[in-house]
Amino acid sequence: MCAQRTLNFKDDRFLFQTSTLLSFKFEMVLTAPSILSASSIYFVSTAVLCILCTKVSFPSPPHFLSFLRPPAPCSGWQPPTPTSGMEKASRFDDTQRRKSQPPQRLHYDAIVIGSGYGGSVAAFRLSQADPSLSVCVLEKGHSWQPQQFPTTFWQLIRTLTIHTPLGTIGSKEALLQVYLQADCLSMLGVGVGGGSLVNGGIILPTPLRTRRDPRWPKEWEQNWHAAERRARAMLQPETIPHAFPTTLVMDTMLANDPTSIEDEGGLKKDDMLQLSVTFSNKKNVAGVEQAGCKACGNCFHGCPYNAKSSTDKNYLAAAVQAGAEIRTECAVSFIARAPAEEDSYVCDSVGEGCSRHDYSEPEIRWRIYLNEVDYLTADFVILAAGVHGTMEILFRSKERGLHVSDLLGCGVSGNGNNLAFIGAPKAPTKGTSISNKDFTGIAMSSRPGPSISNSYTSSLGFTIQTAIAPRNFPHMVYKCLSSLPEGYGLLDRIWNDMKQLVPSHHGRSILVNVMGHDAADGVLQFDQRSERLKFTPPRDELIVKKVKSMQKLATRLQGLLYFSRFRSTSVHYLGGCTVGKDKSTGVTNASGQMFSTKDGDVIHDGLYVCDASLIPCSVGVNPCFTIATAAEHVSRCIVRDALQHNLHKQERQWHLGNGQAAYANLNGVVSPKEEKLSLPVEISSKYGRSSVVIVRETLQGNLGGMPCSLKLVLHMDVGVDEKDSNFSLLQGKVGGKLFLNSVDGGVLYVLSGRVNMCCRQHPRTPFTQYMHYHLLLSGPSGKRYVLDGYKEMRPFLKGLLVWRESTTLHATLYEKQVNKSKGTGGPIDTSSSSVPPLQGRLHISLFELVRSILTLRGPHKLLFVKSLLQSIFQTYFLENPNLSSSTSKAAQCCQDSKVAISQKHPYPAHRRYDLQTGDGTPISMIQWPCNQSKSCGDALNNERAEVVLLLNGYCTESFWLPTEESDLVRCLLRGEYEPWLLQNRAHPAHATPKHFTIDDIARFDLPAAFSKIYEVVGQGASIHVVAHCLGGLTIHMALLGGYLPTSYVTSILCTNSSMFFRTTHLTIAKLIPPLLAVSMAIAGDNRLLSMGHSNVDGWRHTLLRKVAQLLPRGERCNREDCEVFSGIFGNIFWHENLTPRMHEWMNNEVTTKLSLGALRHLRLVCLAGRIVDANGNDTYLQHPERLALPTTYISGGREILVTLDTSSMAHSFMQFHHPSFSHSRIVVPKYGHNDLLIGEHSGRDVFPHILDHLKRFSRTKTSQHNEGKEDQHKCSRINPWEVEGMLKRSNFNLLSVMDNVTYLCCFMLIIGIFFLSKYLLHKQGSTILSFL
Repeated sequence: MCAQRTLNFKDDRFLFQTSTLLSFKFEMVLTAPSILSASSIYFVSTAVLCILCTKVSFPSPPHFLSFLRPPAPCSGWQPPTPTSGMEKASRFDDTQRRKSQPPQRLHYDAIVIGSGYGGSVAAFRLSQADPSLSVCVLEKGHSWQPQQFPTTFWQLIRTLTIHTPLGTIGSKEALLQVYLQADCLSMLGVGVGGGSLVNGGIILPTPLRTRRDPRWPKEWEQNWHAAERRARAMLQPETIPHAFPTTLVMDTMLANDPTSIEDEGGLKKDDMLQLSVTFSNKKNVAGVEQAGCKACGNCFHGCPYNAKSSTDKNYLAAAVQAGAEIRTECAVSFIARAPAEEDSYVCDSVGEGCSRHDYSEPEIRWRIYLNEVDYLTADFVILAAGVHGTMEILFRSKERGLHVSDLLGCGVSGNGNNLAFIGAPKAPTKGTSISNKDFTGIAMSSRPGPSISNSYTSSLGFTIQTAIAPRNFPHMVYKCLSSLPEGYGLLDRIWNDMKQLVPSHHGRSILVNVMGHDAADGVLQFDQRSERLKFTPPRDELIVKKVKSMQKLATRLQGLLYFSRFRSTSVHYLGGCTVGKDKSTGVTNASGQMFSTKDGDVIHDGLYVCDASLIPCSVGVNPCFTIATAAEHVSRCIVRDALQHNLHKQERQWHLGNGQAAYANLNGVVSPKEEKLSLPVEISSKYGRSSVVIVRETLQGNLGGMPCSLKLVLHMDVGVDEKDSNFSLLQGKVGGKLFLNSVDGGVLYVLSGRVNMCCRQHPRTPFTQYMHYHLLLSGPSGKRYVLDGYKEMRPFLKGLLVWRESTTLHATLYEKQVNKSKGTGGPIDTSSSSVPPLQGRLHISLFELVRSILTLRGPHKLLFVKSLLQSIFQTYFLENPNLSSSTSKAAQCCQDSKVAISQKHPYPAHRRYDLQTGDGTPISMIQWPCNQSKSCGDALNNERAEVVLLLNGYCTESFWLPTEESDLVRCLLRGEYEPWLLQNRAHPAHATPKHFTIDDIARFDLPAAFSKIYEVVGQGASIHVVAHCLGGLTIHMALLGGYLPTSYVTSILCTNSSMFFRTTHLTIAKLIPPLLAVSMAIAGDNRLLSMGHSNVDGWRHTLLRKVAQLLPRGERCNREDCEVFSGIFGNIFWHENLTPRMHEWMNNEVTTKLSLGALRHLRLVCLAGRIVDANGNDTYLQHPERLALPTTYISGGREILVTLDTSSMAHSFMQFHHPSFSHSRIVVPKYGHNDLLIGEHSGRDVFPHILDHLKRFSRTKTSQHNEGKEDQHKCSRINPWEVEGMLKRSNFNLLSVMDNVTYLCCFMLIIGIFFLSKYLLHKQGSTILSFL
């Protein structure tokens, strides 16, 4: 049984499955001077063959291609795939997996990254220290059984991956990883046990020269020998029982002449050499059965006979017995601090849900990301992925805000390592490995032996070891990676290769491994563009002497020396996270804790390094035992801190009274006593997978006026709450990057994010579908940012804008600040910083959309596309509202809320004045006396009274809102201003069926209103005007037309209005055709239209309402009266900004009747884009000198009726003609037209701007403005050419004649399609729905 076998541990509880082990990286560095050399061409050709063997698959390969088949795995073994651990579930049956596997844990007390000599030690010591500690080991490689190691050349190249500057050839989880960079070539071993799988297993104590190096940590010397004893007890090295041929040849040669290789002092054999290899069948310290060594010499590509004591057979096996969990195929991308909102949540044992308590769990410290989206969490993270792996993780983490010392990547040593190949020696070295077919008739001592069975030390300070060359790697490859011997050419090389075919010469070539002491000044850097490490090798002053010694050795063996042609050839990387006293001298301290460069922090709590990266200098011998010893020392510190943290956690749980169950419920994890060995990570979801569909999305646009690009990776259906099972695939997690040059170095990385592509649960907008994006980002500085975005899809003209709306993301980026009280579990204050948020729009191009579709991944990608198209079809074509409650219930709720608010917040007392204008039209005014300490009479006659005149829009009420807790009238009273509300002839209170014009309001209504104010308050009153929509037009007409003296007005503030009135193209399209004239003809003499259905209405008004409902509008509503009003004018507010009670009150009590009398004049103003008289003449803008006063223009950021040009042109107009006065322009995002004043959050977003305007131009600053008014008569009237230029600026809202005709044709065509689709859906609706 090779699928699984039971380990004879003391507690036989866990099953050791081959697919759950992990690998560690064994690193080898080679260098090359030229990639264009013949050797490099041969090497790349081998890599291409590797791709063909690994990537090309045949449904039924013929017999002559049988060597391309992957090695037959044992039962339960799965072939490697190029995806991460979070994405492995697609290779297995989901139903069987969910039945056979316990729920996967997402949080651990400690996570160890890597399984080599460092990671395995840390995992075992943590698991052994406290069984309650949850420990997980993550490894990106596979588990390798002895029979799975490659034994032939074709099997070897299928387990080989080559990384070049141009790309990667092969799988990232292959056993051997080769990195080619300029004159450097790095080789890493990836598999269960890490580097211990593919090394020679040499166990040599750390030389005294190394331990006396000034860079060596003095703290390690205090218990170094004790750490060596602990490591030796677990590795159980053995002395070599035989002198194998290579050793006999070297010993004989040196016995005859010790100085024949090294002139100065000769070579001395190291008698302390031991191997982590078993030479007889036995059970090791972890209870694992191991076979005896066969002396085949195949150690460098994995022992196929289970004789090598790699870490998966001792440290890791014991860790699993103690309770550790091991996850394979989980390549860690980066680590990051967990966001603070994950802290201090504990599930109630009695109540439902989760809440905060005074005593809660210690905060989750770290997130370990397996890719851009999926992550695990832990309180302790131990980096032990080898020098290359640890550096790559830390560099990526540093880009995402991890505060690491600037010395990261410095002080790298190659251990003074060089490689050479001696071909065709005449000496009987037997330097090539053999297979099991060659065992017959060959005694153990006559076989090649272990890969390395001898070690000799030079007096110059370097070590020479002869090694067995694996037979599954052709000698030609070794020669191509080295330089030609002096005096020999290509024909000599071919002749020597042919001699290898002769039995007497076969297998004599050997490898030579040389190690020494280099300067340890190498540098590893991270290239952000290619996301690869760049290596600058260290200086090696002994390289020349090493070459001379190799030449002498080849001469004595009578063979050809092929020395590495690379600048630096090393199989042992050391350093990069060197130990220091502080962040200025090192990356970590002697305990492996990483220094923090953040102000106020000394170290990163819970973050450790425990591998070869800690070694600060060259070791001079094989460093695996030194690494294991240093890991034993560091593990003691890790265990101490983990136990202390666990004790603190248990104390907090004891205060809660829930024990360990509270923590288990918090993280949704399994009990420590349950199965610890697991398949690759998965998260329970509807389809039993971590991510059903993977979508890549690229958006480009602007944020805050600056160009940016957003690249996202969406994992759809990842552990979401499935409120709508039909569209569960449209929800998921998000990862990726934001490129914005002006913020934090230019690149922000997504730490976590959520996306919902089908959100139709908003009760205020039942017809609208939203796509919500919420991203938490981090930059190199460590600051956290939040990007909130949405795509808004509204059923407008049957999908006419589906492309623009579904590909446009409205985004807001702001910096996040978190202030929390440590240790109390109190509330967390999360707010934006003082830096204003950046807002903008991002778009998906057609090319990017096609690429996103082509790069969809996952077995349910077709279902994802179907769900997305179905949601869009329902929104744009079926127009099915999502009604959370009926209209009657909403109306009742509105009435109840109105009564409750009136009782809780009674409206201030007011006075009503009924007036008669100059033309005999009745109007009214309402006054709210200001709340001052003086008596009412004194306040009314106070010359310092600040009066604010409120002017409404057309047939609506925007200032006096009884249903709301806060409106502008209450806001002004709290600011000690006296509001006056004018209800002119266009107000619903005075709706008249007679014809009137906007000129009448400016000529008669406003002068009457000002006269009444001065009559009641006094001539010394300061009157500010706050006008909206039609009110803004009338106040500008009254002043520019000379109906009001400029001295009457202190300042003007207009919302979505000014002397210019730029409307949207949809409104223009409604006004260009003669629809208004037809409507007036249909209405007849009664110009007062009832908005709702009434029994007294005749057929004329019923027909008008039906026509208005058919007209297109930006946003649909389920209320008939709201649909009629928006059909005539266009949408005047965004429903999402209004409370339900406000919406009901507007429809039931305010906009009940609509006067059609002034629509003809309003149409002329809209078409002209500016104020004109009832005949369309420009009689107002020719007198700009009459507007000599300060102004403020406020616009809503969402153009639904009036565009932003309305305020922009007015602001420019005033600055040009009256530069001596203060003029402001404000755009409030996410607001439309009327919702600027009646919105739920207007008191927070809009009213402060109004109060600031009034405060700036109050009576205390009137003198400044009066000085400007004294000079107003000096301003000459505008010149004719200025009038012409201004009219041109205001005329660009009108379309040209050809554009008008084209737009009108398109409009009529759309109307036809609209009615046709209505008919088809009515007749064939059931058929279409059944098809969907």
